[in-house]
Parts: sequence; C-alpha cells; structure tokens
Amino acid sequence: MPEPFTSLTLYRLHDRFDGHPIRKFEDFIDPEKTTTAHDLKANFDFQARLFVAPPEIGPPAWLEPLKAGFGELRGIPDSVDNTAVLIIKINSQKSIYFAATFGFGRFLLRSDSFQRNYGLRVAINVIYPKNKGNDQSDFERIRSVDSKTVASSVLRTRRQVDRKSDFESFEIDTQRDLLSGLTGKPFDTTVWGTRIDGSDAVHLHRSVHFNQLHNVCLQLEKNSRTIPGEFSWIDNIFPVRDSSIIDKLKQQIVDMIKSGDTGNLELAPPALVEWGDIDHFEFSFDSGHVFADPSVEEYVTRLTAKSKLDSLTPRQLTSGHRLLAFNANGNQVGRWTIFQSLTGEIEHQSHSYILSEGEFFEVKPNYMDELDDTIEKLEVFSGNLPASKPSWSEDHYNKEVAKIKGNFLLDKMTVRLTSRTTPIEICDILTSAKNLIHIKRKLNSSSLSHLFSQGLVSADLFLMSEEFRKRAYQRIAELEKSRGQSGFSKFFPSNKGISASTFTVVYAIIANWKNKTLSAALPFFSKINLRRCAQELRRMGYHVAYSQISAAGQATQAPGTLKLGKRPPGRAAVPLPTRRKA
Repeated sequence: MPEPFTSLTLYRLHDRFDGHPIRKFEDFIDPEKTTTAHDLKANFDFQARLFVAPPEIGPPAWLEPLKAGFGELRGIPDSVDNTAVLIIKINSQKSIYFAATFGFGRFLLRSDSFQRNYGLRVAINVIYPKNKGNDQSDFERIRSVDSKTVASSVLRTRRQVDRKSDFESFEIDTQRDLLSGLTGKPFDTTVWGTRIDGSDAVHLHRSVHFNQLHNVCLQLEKNSRTIPGEFSWIDNIFPVRDSSIIDKLKQQIVDMIKSGDTGNLELAPPALVEWGDIDHFEFSFDSGHVFADPSVEEYVTRLTAKSKLDSLTPRQLTSGHRLLAFNANGNQVGRWTIFQSLTGEIEHQSHSYILSEGEFFEVKPNYMDELDDTIEKLEVFSGNLPASKPSWSEDHYNKEVAKIKGNFLLDKMTVRLTSRTTPIEICDILTSAKNLIHIKRKLNSSSLSHLFSQGLVSADLFLMSEEFRKRAYQRIAELEKSRGQSGFSKFFPSNKGISASTFTVVYAIIANWKNKTLSAALPFFSKINLRRCAQELRRMGYHVAYSQISAAGQATQAPGTLKLGKRPPGRAAVPLPTRRKA
C-alpha cells in the first residue's frame, strides 16, 4: 500500500470566479505559470487533477559567496526545487474545491483563488470545539499566535510560548488586533493529529492516505462554518484578501472621485510626518502647482485642470499618481501613492469596508455602531483652544495657544529616561488647570494614532515613574526660569506620587472638520486606538477629553448635552456631538 502523507497543507478554493461557476480545474491555476497536468488513474470518492511545475535546478544559493574564500568548489550537486498543487473536487450537497500544495505550490494558484482566513477558523474550532471540557488544562492548547495591529505603523507579530498555554496568555487585544494565524493542539488528537496550524491554509500534522482526502476535506468544511462565541470578535474586522472584491472596491473609489461625490474619503500622508518640516505639496502629474494641505477636493480639482479626471484608472491611483511633500528649500521630503494616502469608509453590496493606507478591511455593522457610540461619549474639552488659521503650522498654533494666560508651551520639550531609547514629549501645552494637552494637525491615521499613543505613554510615566517626574520637573523648572513663568514644575513632584484624578489628558486635533462629529471624521483605526488609549487612561484614574480645532473658520461645536461622571472641580458639562447615522 502506498505511503500516506505525514503532513498536509490544504486551501479552501472559491466556488465561483467573478460570479461564474468553476468550469475546469485549470481555472484555479495562475495562467502565467507553466505546469504539466496529470489525471487520476483510478476511481475515488472525489475528482482531482495534479499540476506540476518544471523543477528548478541550479547550484545552492550559498555556493557562489563561498568561492571568494575557497575558489571553485567541486563535487557539490545542484539543488532541485519541486513544486506541485493538487486540485480536489468534493461532491457533497454542492461541489466544493480544495488545493493541496507541495513545495512552493501555493504560488501556482491564482492569488484570488482561495478563501482567506479559512484555516484560522478551522483551527479555532479544532482546538476549542463547542463540546470542550471545563478542566483548566483543556484550555492550555496554543503554541503560537499571529496577529496584526494597525496603529501609527502596521505591526505584525508572532507570539510563541515554550509550552502549550491558554489563548489569554498571548495578551491579544481583542479590540484592535487582527488575528491571522493560530497553532495549537487539537482537542481530539485521534482525528486531527498532534498539531494544527491555521491561517489562510490549514496545515495538518497527521497521517493521511490519498483515499482519505474526501473525508478530510469534508471535516475541514464542517469545522469552518461557525466559530465558538468567545472568538466571535475576529469577525468584527478583517482584511479583505479576495482580489476580485479588492478590484471592485478600487473601481468604486475611482468612480467616486470621477463623480465628485467622494463621501468621507480623506487624502493625507499615510506616514507619520513632521508638519513643521513640510512647506507645500504637489501631485506628481501636476508639477509646479503647489498647495498647503492635501485633500481629495484638491486632487479632483487638479485632475480636472489637467484633463485627467475622466480617464482616471485604478492603476493610476495605486502606482501612477503620487502625493509629493517638499520643504521650504524645495527638497522632496515625502512621496506616497494616492491610493496609500486615501482613507475612508465605503459601502459595497450592503457591506462596510475601510480603506486605510493602501489596504481594505471589512467591518461588521454593529461593531462600527458600537465604536462610534464609544467615541461620541468622550468628554469635550471646555478650555480655551481657539481656531487655527489655515496657514499656521502645528508649531505656530502651539505657540499662539501658549500666549493664553495659564498655558505653558512644552512642544518638542522632551525628557530622556535611562530605560528608553526614544525621548518622551510630556505634552504640547500644560495648563494651570492641570490639563495635559496633546495637539496634532490633520486627520490621517498614522499621525492620530501617534497622538493617542503619545498621550497614553506620557501619562503612564507621569503616574508610575519617579525618574520621569524628576527629569520633567528639572526640564520645566529651567523653562520657567528662562521664560519668567512659574507654577507648572510643581505638578511633577519627584519625591512623591501624583493623583491622576486631578489631571485631564486632552487630545486636540486641528483639521477642516466640515461640520462633522468626531466619530464621523476620524479614520476607522484611529477610532480604535483612541478608544483603547482612553480606556487605559481612565483605568489609571485620569480624565480624558478631546477638542476639534477648526483650521478653516470658527471652532467646531455640535449640539447635545453630555452626561459626565466625576470630574475635576471647575470643569462644566459640555456639548456632545450629534449621533452619526449609520
């Protein structure tokens, strides 16, 4: 009897392409790849076809560099890479397709041919089935977890443990982390083997004979349909990997731009930038025309002026047209594609999608409503933060606010600690009413996520680190003496702790708000990071508030009344933005 597979990697393939049913096995293979097809030689419970790529034969990659030290090395055989993919058709209530990949067989498949996160769902069900026991050891089954966090930068992590642990040991933040992979011990090892890995594919570590592929595929399908309730959060938001949907969403954005009905699309640098270093922007297709602030409206205007609007294509968004940033000397200090620079929420076929820095995400509707409700319950800062003039940089605005009595400028006045590689900015404006005000210009996701994180890190150190308070005291005392101001360094005692409840961390954002509420204007991932930071700050005992600072006219205030709990003395109730309709 032929030997079984000792491990197996399986992808669940799509049932249809572009709305049309699958006609032949070749539909799943990348047409640019050269393969030889092989048909089954016997009857099985399933249909299948094997596609084998020509072997790649050549000297090992490490051989050439060694010649510098050893000269010609003879007698070392060429390495051989073999690649194949087996397409399996299972006839159940309907025809379903799987791909078993060997070598680099994954790359023989069309990029849009398989279901994303399918293996993750299977692994969750296999590791934590609904009929699992209640003994604590039954939950210690996870070896590693892959996740992605979208904040000021995209952080991809793999967390591993030296022995099997429960899921909570990996400290995944279910509110903002996107789960992408899971490795663990199946609850029933007699059926699934000793280990299972799930991401897009399912990787089984068990003996499987060829004639068992039918039953294995049906087992996978059965365990992919629903997931345990404690993991339901993974469906709140997930990256869109289906290239056919991505293409349709890109085209929808192009159509929105062409029509001028850009909805809530925003255009801004997708990376964290020093706005004080940027003098002006240009578009790559319109060299010589400069503007102070990028926007979708500016993009549409320049496309129209150059007679390029009607011919706009998705490819121009993703690789042709770029946003360029220049300093006062005319040197280019930033360059991004327009697609990378766009953010916003898009409705497509009754589903909600988020475009953020070049990637689409699908969002469960009630999750979006819950997030917006949380954002709109934040306290609105009632202190004096006037509107900014459109021509003012962030630095200029901070200096103007510092002229108001009771305010102290700390912008760029950082503190260094022995335990950290990067300096810490205390805040931009410190007030005599114990407000730690952090100010950022523009509504792009990277800058805002940095703003929220900066406020959280500074407040945490202020509360927990005697070294931070001591160095901050010294820094502020020096500034007080040089500026002829006083009364601010006393807030940072080095010989005792502080009472967090007497301080408010204020997030102030300078933008053209277009009469939008905070929840309607913030990019999606900025909302997630703001909610997390606000929750952490409140847990420490701080009060948290925000301010929408207008960059074009009067400061934004929306109607409504906010019901507040305990707040520091002298802080009155303030308006609450009107709920944005879903």
